[in-house]
Amino acid sequence: DQQLCRLNFGALRGLSRVLAIDGAADVLSAIAHRPLPLVRAIDLRTFPVAADGLLALQKATPNLTECYMSGHVQLEAGNIPMLRTWPSLTALSLPPSPHLTDESMQHIASLGCLQRLSLSGTPISKVGCKFLACGPAGASLTVLYLSECQKLNRGAMRQLRNMPRLAELQLQQCNRLFQGSADQHGLGQII
Repeated sequence: DQQLCRLNFGALRGLSRVLAIDGAADVLSAIAHRPLPLVRAIDLRTFPVAADGLLALQKATPNLTECYMSGHVQLEAGNIPMLRTWPSLTALSLPPSPHLTDESMQHIASLGCLQRLSLSGTPISKVGCKFLACGPAGASLTVLYLSECQKLNRGAMRQLRNMPRLAELQLQQCNRLFQGSADQHGLGQII
């Protein structure tokens, strides 16, 4: 069965969108080992992807513009600099990972076409927000999801002032951010 997949994937050079479905890990593996320069969007939210599979996928899809990941993807420190191999990314959703540190935000901040970014549940803090705001991505981001980022505080929010196009910011369950505030209204008091 896998041999048949390998033979048939040569015909998919015109493939432009991959939506992963449950049980499709073997399909993704076959795709990842073929150069597919026309693939523009990949949704990896529904099944496990090992770190080496993600690296192979990054090499196979150099023109990717949208990538959606969940906690099923094994994001490791070595994968994060590889995000630069997708310079045309406009939408990126990353899973909660201890490897998504403030320092790793430098790599994400270098993605100058990025318009939508989800970092929910990651350990990003004021330093990571500063990297994002001051990098090329800071000038292009319009949507930023930071829900459940427990290290965010008011200083982190001040860094986001430098993002001129930011129109949507999600901050649900960022407990430190709202400490000392009797109600969670108006970011004006926080920023």
